[in-house]
Amino acid sequence: MAARPWTCSPRTIARARKESWPRRAWTGSAPWSACTPAARLQREFGAAFVLTGTAADRPLAEQVTQGLGGAVRDLTGRLPLIDTLAVIGALDLFLSADTGPMHMAAAVGTPSVSVFGPSDARRYFSGGTGAPGTRHVVAQADLWCAPCNLIRRPPEECLGPDGPECLRLVTVDQVHAAAAVLLRAGGFPPREAGAA
Repeated sequence: MAARPWTCSPRTIARARKESWPRRAWTGSAPWSACTPAARLQREFGAAFVLTGTAADRPLAEQVTQGLGGAVRDLTGRLPLIDTLAVIGALDLFLSADTGPMHMAAAVGTPSVSVFGPSDARRYFSGGTGAPGTRHVVAQADLWCAPCNLIRRPPEECLGPDGPECLRLVTVDQVHAAAAVLLRAGGFPPREAGAA
């Protein structure tokens, strides 16, 4: 087993910006920098990160890399699909929004935490139930209007600069907690307090 867990931070821009979990939750933009899931996993488990995505995702990957400042391998825009699948299969944990690579993680059995917003995870998630305690966990807000599946034609109230409420209400704590459970289940205990 590796000395540190390897996880994949997300390609958060899926089909449209309205579908992505707020960028600041991944990139560490103030005031989120100390509490992003990636930064917390890095600090608590010594996690290293592999970033995947298309060349169009490079600016976001650069922000994530700068925000984490630790062990990050940026492969955005550098891998053909088959190699992306191989990388995802070699990870200890996969973190993502509702994207195609999320389905790859489920297909190859890599434990995953996937953020869902307007999409119906019961319909579109290929990792089983997505319930806590399984290898593939869905992080989704519990709202009366979600999932609405109005991804391509969202309601007016979901078009603001911060995206729809169903994504804004998925918390860093929710994603981190699910990821930490999966890392511990995979044999990666948290570091001792004060360990570097």
